Amino acid sequence: MTETELIHYVSGLSGVVTFTASEESGGPASAWGDTFFFYDPEGDLPDNRRLPFATLVVHDYAGWDTDSQLDRDGIFRVNVAAGRSSFERLLGYSPAAQAAHHDEFDYAATDVVLPHPIYASQGWVSILNPSDQTSTQLRSLLDEAHGLAVRRHARRQGARGDSPELAHPSGDSITELNAEVKRLLDRPNYAHVATLLPDGAPHTVPVWIDREGENVVILTGPGSRKARNLERDPRVAISLIDVDQPYASVLIRGRVVERIDGDRGWEIIDRIARKYTGQPYPLRSGRIVLLIKPEHADTVIFG
Repeated sequence: MTETELIHYVSGLSGVVTFTASEESGGPASAWGDTFFFYDPEGDLPDNRRLPFATLVVHDYAGWDTDSQLDRDGIFRVNVAAGRSSFERLLGYSPAAQAAHHDEFDYAATDVVLPHPIYASQGWVSILNPSDQTSTQLRSLLDEAHGLAVRRHARRQGARGDSPELAHPSGDSITELNAEVKRLLDRPNYAHVATLLPDGAPHTVPVWIDREGENVVILTGPGSRKARNLERDPRVAISLIDVDQPYASVLIRGRVVERIDGDRGWEIIDRIARKYTGQPYPLRSGRIVLLIKPEHADTVIFG
């Protein structure tokens, strides 16, 4: 399968927008010649909501993505957002385990399915110069990735825009979380929580996260820096990245409205731990739950 044949095939799938970066298109110089495939059936998605489901790359990115040695004459690489299930079926381990398997592969090999050298942990696979061995398989992978993109688009359309803001009796606004925000919060995705230090400087840490209805919950030590910050100033900002789609995120602003301990707190803590590890939380003391009422929540796609 040549580059031209590949572009023709993917561009022929329903709703696909094909973009090849160039000086004329205004793309960054580092990406000139690379082609990106988006699902955008109406052709009206803003750039920050476009997420490619496949790309065709024709050169290395110096200092970052060089393992495939794409600067060799006639070499190109097709990258496909296969998703967690297909990735595991193809490679025998989950995307989250990529770091332990990275050195097992020759990323410069042609006509073989490989984990993406950079984005494998997000469920991406690659094939260099697909030919007799992989052309048919590649078409199937592209069809599957296109199907995933169609379903993501439908979910986003159903939850387009910010979550609706409702009047709160105090005069503040609260947020009814939309379906896509809830979906990403309910999965074992990692979040970063930003709070304010006493001098007003920002402080951010990675956390496990979950929902209690329309509210957000995190666990922490009662004497932790973020707990002390939030006791003084309850305002909080949260960002969450979808492990399967590194450019898809949830952005939340809100306030801590309750600190939960005792049996109710441990019930929530164990539920959160099971989501991430499959087991209850290993400690039975020294942790509380912070209940956060969102004032703004939205899903954003970068790239």
